[in-house]
Amino acid sequence: MAFFMEKRNLYELGEFSKLHGFQGKLILSFDDQKISLSKLKVIWVILDGIPTPFSITSIQKLKKNKRIVSLLNVDSLNTSSLIKQKVYVSKDEISFDQMDVKLKYVGFSVWDENENEIGIVQDYADIKNNNLLIIEIDKQEVMIPVNETLIIKVLEKEKIIQLYITEGLLNLNSESENS
Repeated sequence: MAFFMEKRNLYELGEFSKLHGFQGKLILSFDDQKISLSKLKVIWVILDGIPTPFSITSIQKLKKNKRIVSLLNVDSLNTSSLIKQKVYVSKDEISFDQMDVKLKYVGFSVWDENENEIGIVQDYADIKNNNLLIIEIDKQEVMIPVNETLIIKVLEKEKIIQLYITEGLLNLNSESENS
């Protein structure tokens, strides 16, 4: 198990919504995901700004989008710090085939058609069928439209997505701030 993980390599699964019983079990609440939780061995929680791993000892189904989770070395005395904390899994431990396509490119490096690196995908938005990659450029969030006609290539192993980017698109934020 890795003991250090960058947040960009983590996928937000849900949150620990409350305690279950008196033996330190937690209820993991999540959106309806297509990810199998039964094979997970480790989850991550951001504590004091640091991704912290927890080994899973058991997962039991409670409802469609809730699971009862037991963690190694977590008991009723130290569970309160985990309530309402977001729960993450390593992107390496889940198959993108199981994930919603909108999560697929988070963490990928974005390159333009001239092979210049632009930034890292921070998030994905689907606004009325207008797919947008949200990347950070010079500490500014920039939304780049993405669809099959704009994708030049995707290198899954290298986590790179190359796109045709309309001239001036990346300067929209800086132009509006300078006006």
